Amino acid sequence: MSQLIKFEFRKLFRNTSFLVCAIIAGVLLLINAFFLYDTYEVALESGVTGEEFNEVLSFLGISTFDLVYSFADNSFIYLLAGIFISLFVCADYATLTIKNIYSKGYSRRKVYFAKYIVSLIGILSIVGVVYILSILSSLLIFGKIGPIPRNYFVVFLLQILVIIVYHAFFFFIANSLGKSGAAVSICIIIPTAVNLLTSLFDMSMEIENGISNYWISNLSSVVARMNVSGGDLGFVAIVSIGHILVWLGLGYLLNRKKSF
Repeated sequence: MSQLIKFEFRKLFRNTSFLVCAIIAGVLLLINAFFLYDTYEVALESGVTGEEFNEVLSFLGISTFDLVYSFADNSFIYLLAGIFISLFVCADYATLTIKNIYSKGYSRRKVYFAKYIVSLIGILSIVGVVYILSILSSLLIFGKIGPIPRNYFVVFLLQILVIIVYHAFFFFIANSLGKSGAAVSICIIIPTAVNLLTSLFDMSMEIENGISNYWISNLSSVVARMNVSGGDLGFVAIVSIGHILVWLGLGYLLNRKKSF
């Protein structure tokens, strides 16, 4: 297993999609930060003080900490995650390297989980870059990142858990299909499509807490709120763990029956 993980890590560091996705994630966040900075500068030039600007943000429900706090609900992170996982996981299938790996006596279980672990570390690394840049951008614009919500560190852990949910879902799709083009397309379309369809279903049935609440998109929205309740945090934790077990388990079962 350790040899497989080392092999996957070598592929990860040589994988251009990993570096490209990390760079794009950082650039997009900085663009967003500079737009906010320009707004801040215009407000100051028009005679608005920094305190007054923060009061306006507060009135609109926006905190100077939002740039950091809401990083887990940025759709571009999940878009890049889906692309990276699809390209990374499907690479061995496209080049038929997967046959050579199995010919060396490695079991499907070990190969499956080695790919899962390394691709997860890759995604968390990209998210780490985005998070650090979020903090630096907030400091650049406002000179501080506060006020920090009381339960932020609990929420932060749940934000990471939701990202792991997205990874498990994307990994399931990519490893099951084995074709990067199809996997990328589905990873981009399906999360939004399912969220839309479940929301429409709940609206048509007039269900207040319907099935759309259990979909991944809702989980990321909940943990991006500033004042999320303890009950909602518990709900996100339980549903997220359920998602991870379902997608990881289904992917493992399908992987056992795949033919090459």
